[in-house]
Amino acid sequence: MATEKGGTIRTNYDLRNQNGGAVWLPPNPSAGLNNIARPTPYSADSVQKYPVGTIGFLGEKKFAYCYAGAAILGNSRLLVDSNHIPSASGLTDTDGFEGYVYEAAAAGATTVVIEDGTDRVKDYYQDGEFTIFNADGVRSCVIRIAASDVATSVNNVTLYLDEGLPWAIVEHDWCDAYRSPYSNVTQPASTHFEAFIGRAHCAVTSGYWFWAQIAGRTWLAQYGDSSNPGYTADYRDVFAWFDGTVKVGATAGALQRVGYALGTSIATTGDTYCMMQLG
Repeated sequence: MATEKGGTIRTNYDLRNQNGGAVWLPPNPSAGLNNIARPTPYSADSVQKYPVGTIGFLGEKKFAYCYAGAAILGNSRLLVDSNHIPSASGLTDTDGFEGYVYEAAAAGATTVVIEDGTDRVKDYYQDGEFTIFNADGVRSCVIRIAASDVATSVNNVTLYLDEGLPWAIVEHDWCDAYRSPYSNVTQPASTHFEAFIGRAHCAVTSGYWFWAQIAGRTWLAQYGDSSNPGYTADYRDVFAWFDGTVKVGATAGALQRVGYALGTSIATTGDTYCMMQLG
């Protein structure tokens, strides 16, 4: 049984293990994208086959379905979410929205219109997150965005939410709309301000869709032999360097933790074969 909901489709499906592989669709997938075929992380798709953010498994390895915002080399370096936060200085609302709700909506409503000042294509916010604050700013909640419409008059954008609003909202209530971390994935620009989300197992053309591994056993590009996890006694955590390579760290410090080293090492012989834990 399936019902349409603002360009999304509510559907029940059986999860099947296909030769050790399985797909978990997000709630309310877009119509035509309710595909549960086995994930194929070693090739990219020129046509979208799954909703952005779909989770796939091959054995214990976990993948997320992503959109490549630029060419990806597939060189074992970690990839980043290239969406700027909506409040980024000089880039306000470039890759998301922070501002006012355009019109009132009742408690339980699954449709919200925001005063987005930028033209957006259909499903620009798919798999993103909508944060709404109540009038006194004390309460807030975060609800996944299943789909979004193209911009209408004065660039207002309609969001379709997975769940109903917990309270009624009125025009000019404050809100945020974040894009999915998997909607604009690129190689790092080495800015020191990026979040690493996984790695690709193939080269990906800009504008294609692909499966990025976000958890499980993998090998990652190394920063340098003497910086490999396991090179020094007791240092086994794996951290991301700003260029997408990985290195060891005694403590988290200023670096993003990726996972931990696998296998037994000896002094001055570390490795970047690791258990990745980014999702």
